[in-house]
Amino acid sequence: MGDLINDPQTSTIARQPQSARRTSHVDMDTPSRFEVNIKGAARDFVTDGHGVGHNVGEATIDISTEPGYKLSRANCEPGQKIIEQLVGRVVGPGFRAALAEAMDGSISVEHPAYLLMDELPVAALISGYIGLYLNTLGNSGNGSGMKADICAGWIESGTMIQSVKKVGKIPTPMGPPAPELSTVNDPDAWHSMPELQSGAMRRRRLLDISGSHVFAMFRDTFIAPDTGVETVLHEYSINADYDFTAKQFTSCVATPHVLPWPECPNAAASAQRIVGKSAEEVRDFVRREFNGISTCTHLNDLLRSLGDVATLGALLDR
Repeated sequence: MGDLINDPQTSTIARQPQSARRTSHVDMDTPSRFEVNIKGAARDFVTDGHGVGHNVGEATIDISTEPGYKLSRANCEPGQKIIEQLVGRVVGPGFRAALAEAMDGSISVEHPAYLLMDELPVAALISGYIGLYLNTLGNSGNGSGMKADICAGWIESGTMIQSVKKVGKIPTPMGPPAPELSTVNDPDAWHSMPELQSGAMRRRRLLDISGSHVFAMFRDTFIAPDTGVETVLHEYSINADYDFTAKQFTSCVATPHVLPWPECPNAAASAQRIVGKSAEEVRDFVRREFNGISTCTHLNDLLRSLGDVATLGALLDR
């Protein structure tokens, strides 16, 4: 068994002149098992050649689910009419396909509001960790019915699955304290976010384009009620290069910073598989081809976000 990776980033990549950046966050709390409330926001921000920044797009989301993760209340601005069509659907498998069908032209898939709606299934998924952290799962946390080999961390022979078989319970991953990512020197590095509440989780994302260089990252955190300390569950970053003339990725390297199981980092090499793909095709390519023990559910979502590279690049003068 290998060692856990506990190396969270301690700063945010600096904005450069003539660059574009998309940031987002979603906060999750669980009023009861298989229910979740999710609130979040996203912003597109362009920095001109003189280093002056401009907000060029933003969105907010606020939803709740009933038991079984069925969407019961939904607000998304813009995109309200779209998300209303999804009320009653399970925020899980099939939700993204239903979202694609509900798109009505009022916003595009390149809009930050679409990112927030697309984020809902994975937010609902990772909200399940709240029950582990708060020790409220009872017998439902025994791992019964758990499917193995769905990703690198859930490999049949791995630490997590074997622990479930041995002790009959899903182990609770405890990550390191979360270093501050916001910077006093640049208040525009991230959009405004409220203080994360005790007992809640947050996923935050950043995608930055400067010249041909692409940087992307995400971090999942939780605040324990007994300590008030925000700890990191998952964190990955990506450094890539994109040829905007040839419309293809020429390099892509994923770096794991914090992951819950020793086998999880084995998925990092999968990021190289998008080299030669265009930004426009990367979402479908990852969704279709990235599965099994060579991949990671959360890294896949970060790779899918690279589909926004062309959108952000179009905001810049070239």
